[in-house]
Amino acid sequence: MTVDQIRLIDTTDAAVALLNELAESHDWVSVFWDRGWGDSGQTAEISIIADGNGQQPHAHITPDVYKALVAAGVVGENTLMTYKARRVHDFKTPPPVEKTGPSSGEVAEQLIRGIIRTFPEKPIAAEFYRGVERGPHGPKVCHEYDETHATEAGWFVLLIPGHSDVAISAQRPGFLGPEMIGDKPADCLAYSQVDGEVDVEVLAGTDFRQQLLAAIDEKIAVIEAAKAAAR
Repeated sequence: MTVDQIRLIDTTDAAVALLNELAESHDWVSVFWDRGWGDSGQTAEISIIADGNGQQPHAHITPDVYKALVAAGVVGENTLMTYKARRVHDFKTPPPVEKTGPSSGEVAEQLIRGIIRTFPEKPIAAEFYRGVERGPHGPKVCHEYDETHATEAGWFVLLIPGHSDVAISAQRPGFLGPEMIGDKPADCLAYSQVDGEVDVEVLAGTDFRQQLLAAIDEKIAVIEAAKAAAR
Protein backbone atom coordinates (compact mmCIF):
# COMPACT_ATOMS: atom_id res chain seq x y z
CA MET A 1 0.00 0.00 0.00
CA THR A 2 1.44 3.38 -1.03
CA VAL A 3 1.16 6.58 0.99
CA ASP A 4 -1.56 7.83 -1.39
CA GLN A 5 -3.61 4.66 -0.81
CA ILE A 6 -3.65 4.96 3.00
CA ARG A 7 -7.05 6.23 4.02
CA LEU A 8 -7.56 9.34 6.10
CA ILE A 9 -9.93 9.00 9.07
CA ASP A 10 -11.66 12.22 10.05
CA THR A 11 -14.11 11.01 12.74
CA THR A 12 -13.40 9.74 16.24
CA ASP A 13 -15.87 6.86 15.91
CA ALA A 14 -14.11 5.53 12.79
CA ALA A 15 -10.73 5.79 14.51
CA VAL A 16 -11.97 3.89 17.58
CA ALA A 17 -13.48 1.23 15.33
CA LEU A 18 -10.14 0.68 13.56
CA LEU A 19 -8.24 0.60 16.87
CA ASN A 20 -10.57 -2.09 18.18
CA GLU A 21 -10.35 -4.04 14.93
CA LEU A 22 -6.54 -4.05 15.01
CA ALA A 23 -6.53 -5.00 18.69
CA GLU A 24 -8.24 -8.28 17.80
CA SER A 25 -5.23 -9.47 15.78
CA HIS A 26 -2.29 -7.50 17.21
CA ASP A 27 -0.74 -7.30 20.68
CA TRP A 28 0.34 -3.68 20.26
CA VAL A 29 -1.83 -0.95 18.72
CA SER A 30 -1.01 2.76 18.91
CA VAL A 31 -1.48 6.23 17.55
CA PHE A 32 1.79 7.60 16.15
CA TRP A 33 2.39 11.37 15.89
CA ASP A 34 5.44 12.18 13.79
CA ARG A 35 7.08 15.43 12.78
CA GLY A 36 10.57 13.87 12.59
CA TRP A 37 13.31 16.46 12.85
CA GLY A 38 10.99 19.13 11.49
CA ASP A 39 10.51 22.54 13.06
CA SER A 40 7.38 23.66 14.87
CA GLY A 41 5.85 24.98 11.65
CA GLN A 42 5.92 21.60 9.92
CA THR A 43 2.73 19.57 9.80
CA ALA A 44 2.87 16.32 11.75
CA GLU A 45 1.80 13.03 10.20
CA ILE A 46 -0.58 11.21 12.55
CA SER A 47 -1.40 7.57 11.99
CA ILE A 48 -2.77 4.40 13.55
CA ILE A 49 -0.10 1.68 13.68
CA ALA A 50 0.30 -1.88 14.90
CA ASP A 51 3.27 -3.59 16.53
CA GLY A 52 5.20 -0.32 16.70
CA ASN A 53 5.64 -0.19 12.91
CA GLY A 54 5.39 3.46 11.97
CA GLN A 55 6.55 2.70 8.42
CA GLN A 56 3.35 0.81 7.59
CA PRO A 57 0.41 2.75 9.03
CA HIS A 58 -3.07 1.30 8.77
CA ALA A 59 -4.66 4.74 8.46
CA HIS A 60 -3.94 8.42 8.91
CA ILE A 61 -6.06 10.54 11.24
CA THR A 62 -6.72 14.25 11.36
CA PRO A 63 -5.32 16.49 14.12
CA ASP A 64 -8.82 16.96 15.56
CA VAL A 65 -9.35 13.20 15.81
CA TYR A 66 -5.95 12.82 17.43
CA LYS A 67 -6.76 15.47 20.05
CA ALA A 68 -10.13 13.86 20.75
CA LEU A 69 -8.64 10.37 21.25
CA VAL A 70 -6.05 11.72 23.70
CA ALA A 71 -8.49 13.97 25.56
CA ALA A 72 -11.04 11.17 25.99
CA GLY A 73 -8.40 8.71 27.23
CA VAL A 74 -9.08 6.30 24.36
CA VAL A 75 -5.30 6.15 23.92
CA GLY A 76 -2.78 6.69 26.70
CA GLU A 77 -0.22 9.38 27.32
CA ASN A 78 2.83 9.62 25.11
CA THR A 79 5.29 6.87 26.04
CA LEU A 80 8.01 7.65 23.50
CA MET A 81 11.14 9.49 24.64
CA THR A 82 13.22 10.63 21.69
CA TYR A 83 15.07 13.69 20.45
CA LYS A 84 12.87 13.67 17.36
CA ALA A 85 9.44 15.33 17.37
CA ARG A 86 7.53 12.07 17.78
CA ARG A 87 4.90 10.65 20.12
CA VAL A 88 3.37 7.21 20.61
CA HIS A 89 0.01 6.83 22.38
CA ASP A 90 -0.85 3.20 23.08
CA PHE A 91 -4.35 1.81 22.67
CA LYS A 92 -3.25 -1.76 23.44
CA THR A 93 0.14 -2.74 24.81
CA PRO A 94 1.68 -6.22 24.76
CA PRO A 95 2.02 -8.09 28.05
CA PRO A 96 5.46 -7.76 29.65
CA VAL A 97 7.96 -10.43 28.72
CA GLU A 98 8.48 -12.83 31.61
CA LYS A 99 12.04 -12.62 32.83
CA THR A 100 13.63 -16.03 33.32
CA GLY A 101 17.10 -14.93 34.43
CA PRO A 102 19.61 -12.09 34.47
CA SER A 103 20.23 -10.23 31.22
CA SER A 104 23.62 -10.05 29.56
CA GLY A 105 23.91 -6.43 30.64
CA GLU A 106 23.25 -7.33 34.26
CA VAL A 107 25.79 -10.16 34.20
CA ALA A 108 28.41 -7.92 32.59
CA GLU A 109 27.78 -5.20 35.16
CA GLN A 110 28.20 -7.63 38.04
CA LEU A 111 31.43 -8.91 36.49
CA ILE A 112 32.85 -5.41 36.01
CA ARG A 113 31.89 -4.25 39.49
CA GLY A 114 33.62 -7.35 40.86
CA ILE A 115 36.80 -6.51 38.96
CA ILE A 116 36.71 -2.95 40.27
CA ARG A 117 36.40 -4.21 43.86
CA THR A 118 39.12 -6.85 43.37
CA PHE A 119 41.69 -4.63 41.65
CA PRO A 120 41.51 -1.20 43.31
CA GLU A 121 45.08 -0.47 42.17
CA LYS A 122 44.11 -0.60 38.47
CA PRO A 123 42.75 2.65 36.98
CA ILE A 124 39.32 1.41 35.90
CA ALA A 125 36.06 3.32 35.46
CA ALA A 126 32.75 1.91 34.26
CA GLU A 127 29.64 3.51 32.78
CA PHE A 128 26.32 1.67 33.09
CA TYR A 129 23.30 2.68 31.00
CA ARG A 130 20.19 3.45 33.05
CA GLY A 131 17.70 4.31 30.34
CA VAL A 132 16.10 7.58 29.33
CA GLU A 133 14.01 9.86 31.51
CA ARG A 134 11.99 12.94 30.78
CA GLY A 135 13.63 16.25 31.56
CA PRO A 136 12.59 19.91 31.28
CA HIS A 137 14.55 20.24 28.03
CA GLY A 138 13.67 16.88 26.50
CA PRO A 139 14.82 13.28 26.96
CA LYS A 140 17.84 12.74 29.18
CA VAL A 141 20.07 9.66 28.86
CA CYS A 142 20.95 8.38 32.33
CA HIS A 143 24.06 6.51 33.44
CA GLU A 144 25.50 5.20 36.68
CA TYR A 145 29.25 5.13 37.29
CA ASP A 146 31.71 3.06 39.29
CA GLU A 147 35.48 3.35 39.52
CA THR A 148 38.60 2.48 41.46
CA HIS A 149 40.51 5.06 43.49
CA ALA A 150 43.36 4.75 40.99
CA THR A 151 41.39 6.89 38.48
CA GLU A 152 41.79 10.07 40.54
CA ALA A 153 44.61 11.41 38.36
CA GLY A 154 42.28 11.39 35.34
CA TRP A 155 44.01 8.54 33.47
CA PHE A 156 41.87 5.39 33.36
CA VAL A 157 40.46 2.53 31.34
CA LEU A 158 36.77 3.14 30.59
CA LEU A 159 34.44 0.14 30.34
CA ILE A 160 30.96 0.54 28.84
CA PRO A 161 29.05 -2.75 28.80
CA GLY A 162 26.20 -3.25 26.34
CA HIS A 163 23.85 -6.04 25.37
CA SER A 164 26.37 -7.96 23.25
CA ASP A 165 29.82 -6.53 24.03
CA VAL A 166 31.79 -4.21 26.29
CA ALA A 167 33.54 -1.14 24.87
CA ILE A 168 37.04 -0.60 26.25
CA SER A 169 39.07 2.58 25.82
CA ALA A 170 42.09 4.30 27.36
CA GLN A 171 41.26 7.78 28.66
CA ARG A 172 43.36 10.77 29.66
CA PRO A 173 42.61 14.24 31.10
CA GLY A 174 41.44 16.73 28.48
CA PHE A 175 40.48 20.39 28.40
CA LEU A 176 36.76 19.59 28.62
CA GLY A 177 37.12 16.39 30.64
CA PRO A 178 38.36 12.86 29.93
CA GLU A 179 39.18 12.09 26.31
CA MET A 180 40.11 8.90 24.49
CA ILE A 181 43.77 8.27 23.77
CA GLY A 182 44.31 7.78 20.05
CA ASP A 183 42.11 8.51 17.07
CA LYS A 184 40.33 5.19 16.61
CA PRO A 185 37.03 4.03 18.19
CA ALA A 186 37.00 2.10 21.43
CA ASP A 187 37.78 -1.61 21.21
CA CYS A 188 34.82 -3.94 21.75
CA LEU A 189 35.11 -7.31 23.48
CA ALA A 190 32.19 -9.40 22.22
CA TYR A 191 30.21 -11.77 24.44
CA SER A 192 30.00 -15.42 23.45
CA GLN A 193 26.75 -16.26 21.63
CA VAL A 194 24.76 -19.38 20.84
CA ASP A 195 22.15 -19.26 18.06
CA GLY A 196 22.30 -15.46 18.03
CA GLU A 197 21.75 -15.11 21.78
CA VAL A 198 24.36 -14.18 24.39
CA ASP A 199 25.48 -17.16 26.48
CA VAL A 200 25.18 -15.60 29.93
CA GLU A 201 26.80 -18.62 31.60
CA VAL A 202 29.95 -18.15 29.53
CA LEU A 203 29.78 -14.40 30.15
CA ALA A 204 29.74 -15.01 33.91
CA GLY A 205 32.58 -17.54 33.72
CA THR A 206 36.30 -17.24 34.41
CA ASP A 207 37.39 -17.34 30.74
CA PHE A 208 35.61 -14.12 29.79
CA ARG A 209 36.79 -12.49 33.01
CA GLN A 210 40.39 -13.29 32.08
CA GLN A 211 39.84 -11.92 28.56
CA LEU A 212 38.45 -8.71 30.01
CA LEU A 213 41.34 -8.36 32.47
CA ALA A 214 43.83 -8.88 29.64
CA ALA A 215 42.09 -6.18 27.56
CA ILE A 216 42.17 -3.83 30.55
CA ASP A 217 45.90 -4.42 31.04
CA GLU A 218 46.48 -3.67 27.35
CA LYS A 219 44.77 -0.31 27.76
CA ILE A 220 46.72 0.40 30.95
CA ALA A 221 49.89 -0.10 28.88
CA VAL A 222 48.53 2.44 26.37
CA ILE A 223 47.97 4.89 29.23
CA GLU A 224 51.50 4.40 30.56
CA ALA A 225 52.95 4.99 27.09
CA ALA A 226 50.90 8.19 26.69
CA LYS A 227 52.05 9.40 30.10
CA ALA A 228 55.68 8.78 29.16
CA ALA A 229 55.26 10.66 25.88
CA ALA A 230 53.70 13.62 27.69
CA ARG A 231 56.61 14.06 30.10
